[in-house]
Amino acid sequence: MYRCRKINKKLSIAFVIVSLLVTLSVIGTLTILALSTKFSESALHMLADEVILRSVSDAAEHVNIITKPALNAVSAVEALMPGDMSILDNDAANQKIVLSLIKNLEASKDVYTSYYSNSNGEFFLVGKRQKFENDKKIYYFNKIVRIRNGLRTVTESWYNGSVRFETNILTQDLYDPRTRPWYQLAETKGMPEWSSPYTFFITGQPGITYSKPVYQAGKLIGVVASDLEIKTISDFLLKSSFTTNTSMFVIDSDNNILAHSDLSRVYSDMRDIKNIIPKASEFKDRVMETLANKYMKNKDFGRILNIKTENGQYKAIAVPANINGMNVILGMYTPAKDYLAPLYSRFRALIYLSVFVLVMVIIICSLIARELAKPFVELSRATEKAKELHFDTPISICTNFKEVYETQENFNEMLANLNNYKTANELFAETLHNAHVDTLYRLAGAAEHKDQYTYDHLKRVSDISVMIAEITGMNSHSVEQLRHASVLHDVGKLGIPDDILMKPGKLTKEEFEIIKRHPDLGAKILSNPSSEIMHNALIIARSHHEKWDGTGYPMGLSGEDIPLIGRIVGLADVIDALLSKRPYKEPFPFETTIEIVEQEKGKHFDPELVQAVLNHKNLLRRIISG
Repeated sequence: MYRCRKINKKLSIAFVIVSLLVTLSVIGTLTILALSTKFSESALHMLADEVILRSVSDAAEHVNIITKPALNAVSAVEALMPGDMSILDNDAANQKIVLSLIKNLEASKDVYTSYYSNSNGEFFLVGKRQKFENDKKIYYFNKIVRIRNGLRTVTESWYNGSVRFETNILTQDLYDPRTRPWYQLAETKGMPEWSSPYTFFITGQPGITYSKPVYQAGKLIGVVASDLEIKTISDFLLKSSFTTNTSMFVIDSDNNILAHSDLSRVYSDMRDIKNIIPKASEFKDRVMETLANKYMKNKDFGRILNIKTENGQYKAIAVPANINGMNVILGMYTPAKDYLAPLYSRFRALIYLSVFVLVMVIIICSLIARELAKPFVELSRATEKAKELHFDTPISICTNFKEVYETQENFNEMLANLNNYKTANELFAETLHNAHVDTLYRLAGAAEHKDQYTYDHLKRVSDISVMIAEITGMNSHSVEQLRHASVLHDVGKLGIPDDILMKPGKLTKEEFEIIKRHPDLGAKILSNPSSEIMHNALIIARSHHEKWDGTGYPMGLSGEDIPLIGRIVGLADVIDALLSKRPYKEPFPFETTIEIVEQEKGKHFDPELVQAVLNHKNLLRRIISG
């Protein structure tokens, strides 16, 4: 390798003095800028605080404005409906009520529907809706549910403005208003009330309903109500923001989003939010989530907070508010770049001047220190390669400075040592991983051999679990974790007495209760896991005998309360058990096994997982046959 001649020279005093002057110039300039910025920024922060406090108060008033029409719509329905809440058989009388409600909806553009229902289950509704898929025009529709002598009829009519252009008899409509949240809320509370967000029956869009019970002689005879979509309130909030990037939100005590000024950005299409009740924790809004959590935890409302996220600094506040009888938390936040914009614009000239001075100083220094910079550039490139774990390329710097030459020698020696260490570390990591997986399979094998099963059972359960996970969209890392963790699903059988575990005949009730302890025993064996695989194995061991309908053991979990990996392994374990020979049974044919699994859909097993298996029967058959 080429080596430069070593020269014992030291840095010159002139170079040190020039460097010191440059440093002092930079420090002085930056100090002036920093102090100016600090005092100006402090003033802008105070101004922004005042504006935010006013804005959040205005926002509360705006939400009052947007929700008030729902109360007015309920009053309008109550004034128009028959006194006994009956559904009239007279078409002309009904037409008069419909046209009056259409006028109210035209005046209250934010209200989605107005309706009433009596305690017999009869129903009268007038609402806005798109009728044709590609037609953006909003039409009005009227739905009437009558019950006469036990016979139920449903009529739906469509209006273009005040003109009725279509009427249909709906023979398959089984809608019962008494089962809906708005009716049950009014019935339970006995007073006018706003509902929590729920999915509207007709459109599937999330919204809230203002409902009012109607009594006659002290007896509930029906409920009147009107709807507001969450998207409507959110769009109104968007117009109330005091800066372009300010966001506002309204949430209830259960963290349901009642409105958010960014709703149209997150759910750009109405289909995106269909059948969804947005939660603050699921909205992917870090600032709102942080703000809501702080206030929910500390109940420290009305104080402006500075919140920092990966997207920058924000000034935020949340306050409790009563919106036309609905208790909510109203919050808003704005990025620092918005309210600090005047600072940056007013100091632009000073910044330009400072930059000019610094550029001149840098040019002068670069002329003096050009020769010194070259070796450090080479050293910097070498360290970049080392940072990317490339340790096999030593450096060679021609220099007249002793310290640089010695640094080069030490750096090359360090590269050689690091390269050796990297190779040894990779070998060690691979060996350690193999040992970990080997130990895991040996532990699983011990449990299975005790139960008279074979290693093939472990392999098949693992393969079937992986198949189900992959076809249901699980990511590759989680699938690989499941592949190894699933083999420990019955490790708890190590703690079951042999005379019960190996009994060839049918178990007694007492013996089966002992067998049912093995999930908890498995979780105990795998407690305090030190790796992700062991953590997943603990979850699987404890939950793979739970059932979708809640009749499983040991915890009696149901539905999605059962961990997904537990549901997957539980299904795979039963499939292999049905297909395998046991001391107490012969193996079932493949088609019989599939029929049994399909029969348990929604009972023993997660219906989505079962459907995935049914859709890929041929793949399952290939896995079982090896």
